[in-house]
Amino acid sequence: MHLFPALQIKTMQIAHDAPALVSSVNIGAFNLGNAIGAIIGGIALKYSYNIVPLTAALVGVIGLLLVYSQIKIKKSFSSECCVNSL
Repeated sequence: MHLFPALQIKTMQIAHDAPALVSSVNIGAFNLGNAIGAIIGGIALKYSYNIVPLTAALVGVIGLLLVYSQIKIKKSFSSECCVNSL
C-alpha cells in the first residue's frame, strides 16, 4: 500500500496537463485490480483452500509477464523514436 502515493505522483508528473483525469483513472485502475483479485480469489476458494496458493502464484506470474511486456514495448518505442528522428 505504500507504493500507491509514489505511483500517483509519477502519473501526475507524466500527464501534468490533466492531473485530475490522471488521478481518477489511476485510482479506478487500482480499484479494478482489487475487484479482479477478489473475483479470482473467490473462484479459487469455491473449489478448494489448497488451490489458493497456486492461484496466487499464477496471478503473480501473469502480473510479472504484463510488466515485462510493457518494458519491452517501452524500449522498442523509445528506440524507434530515436531512429526516426535522425
